[in-house]
Amino acid sequence: MEVSKTGTPEKTVARILVFCLASLLFSPVLAFQNTEKLPGALDFDPKSIDNPHADGWNTEVLSEDAKKQLKKLVHILDHPNAMKADVFKGLLDPEFSTGPVRPDGLENVYEGGGIVVRRPKSLNGGQTYKGAEGLLQAMKALAAPYATAPEARAAVKLFRIKMEDGSFTTKSYVETHADLDDGSLQQNALWRCRWRVPQPGKKPKLMGISLEAYEETRVTNPKGMLFSEVTEAVLGANPSFKQQIAYGVNHWLTRLDGMLGLDFNAYQGLAVGDANGDGLDDVYICQNGGLPNRLYLQNPDGTATDVSERAGVDWLELTRSALFLDLDNDGDQDLVVAAKPQLLFLENDGRARFTLRNRISAGDDVYSITAADYDKDRDLDLYICNYRDQNDLSDVIPTPIPYHNANNGGRNRLLNNLGNWKFEDGTAAAGLDEQNTRFTFAASWEDFDNDGDLDLYVANDFGHNNLYRNDGGRFRDIAPEAGLTDSSFGMGVTWADVNRDGHMDVYVSNMFSAAGSRVTTQEKFKPNQNQASRARYQRLAKGNSLFLNNGDGSFKDISDEAAVTMGRWSWSSNFADLNNDGWEDIMVANGYITSYLTADL
Repeated sequence: MEVSKTGTPEKTVARILVFCLASLLFSPVLAFQNTEKLPGALDFDPKSIDNPHADGWNTEVLSEDAKKQLKKLVHILDHPNAMKADVFKGLLDPEFSTGPVRPDGLENVYEGGGIVVRRPKSLNGGQTYKGAEGLLQAMKALAAPYATAPEARAAVKLFRIKMEDGSFTTKSYVETHADLDDGSLQQNALWRCRWRVPQPGKKPKLMGISLEAYEETRVTNPKGMLFSEVTEAVLGANPSFKQQIAYGVNHWLTRLDGMLGLDFNAYQGLAVGDANGDGLDDVYICQNGGLPNRLYLQNPDGTATDVSERAGVDWLELTRSALFLDLDNDGDQDLVVAAKPQLLFLENDGRARFTLRNRISAGDDVYSITAADYDKDRDLDLYICNYRDQNDLSDVIPTPIPYHNANNGGRNRLLNNLGNWKFEDGTAAAGLDEQNTRFTFAASWEDFDNDGDLDLYVANDFGHNNLYRNDGGRFRDIAPEAGLTDSSFGMGVTWADVNRDGHMDVYVSNMFSAAGSRVTTQEKFKPNQNQASRARYQRLAKGNSLFLNNGDGSFKDISDEAAVTMGRWSWSSNFADLNNDGWEDIMVANGYITSYLTADL
């Protein structure tokens, strides 16, 4: 996609997509201070393609200004005891009025496991607040549940704008969190705000707030947390933790030679399994090029001991993925390691000592590995996910073509286990070469049609996903007819029977972008293309997807009604019954590399 030099829709597309990629991919490189030029660094300032003033996108200019105004408003929630009406100076229109921003009549919709969730019966009605003093009362009512807290944290994401006659409206997610003496409180709201269009050089003034959704979640566990950070308590006694694991990728990028295979995106995974047969789960941590992979064995007291060198698994090659599994059917957990450029097969002696039995070139860009006995011959076979084609690896940023349905990525491989530590490429013979050059991050096996064999869902970046139905060891991609292509930035996939009807449902991790959602829904965005084309771009920024299995080979997208789309920049997810109530909950890992620069994403 060409980035034009004038204010065109194509430039806005570039701002959403290319700039997001560039700023994320290069955030560690740009983070280096006091260096003139680093290999692979950008030849331009990324902010130069993110300038709506120069592009002539007035709606984006208004969005930026409105967001700044909203931030002034919501940040008074950070210190509820210091709220004063003069904070709203320069923010409100003389005609400003609003209803309650914390609605009356909240009722418990869930209670258990130290969690209480409250929602209103209705968002309509209630007192009308006018002017600065009225808004102050409304905001104090919103902050009332945590008024005694020393401080809170408030955030806003503006994801929609619509122009009207002399005014415009925005939609924003508004979130507040506060630690309380007896737990914590999270408030999630959707605000529809109306603004007066300002004179040139002036800021928009807020005319009113309408509440479109609201929810409060209180955690009553000690310290207000469902989980406690125990990494250092578990691993801290090991020198390898203090000398290596405790540091982030930016630390090593300035200290190790790039020829070692450094990956500044830090796409390193881990594997969990019982390596020494003592009934306790152990962890194998994949590392960047030049850093030894680590195997930590769990002790009965909950700590873990580094046995990497003794176990023979401290490989120094760039490693993105690993998997514990019993490849030789002897009852212990063997290990497969994607140590670029080879896939290493390691036999376990049952006491966490590993011997290299085979090595295979499985592709230049292996991101994940998953295993199943797809042909029911009683041994585990492997599916290897390759992200990029080896001819595309010279460029730091991938070149997906076309962006919404790229099919120029790496070739995934099905490795058929022949026994005696021998494997053959069974991809084509099994029918898995169909639509098999996409940018694959992850895959997951599940018998979605309850016919006794395992099917395969493949999550692809930049476009369509695959659902390969297994018919007696032969696969066919039925994602289009099943309604599961989910054309987006597929990065993870997990299965569960969410409604307990006996059919497995699937959740796909994608990307939510407030800027992308806002820009792609504006009339100026690609005005010469039809709605179907515009909808493809809108889908790219929407977020995660939950598909309900209809039981007839098709799936229904229930993402919006289940309220599971907004997972932020989601990399992976997993179903788990966190509160032991019999229903599968969803955990989502999101975010990106945290740079030394405070302006990173």
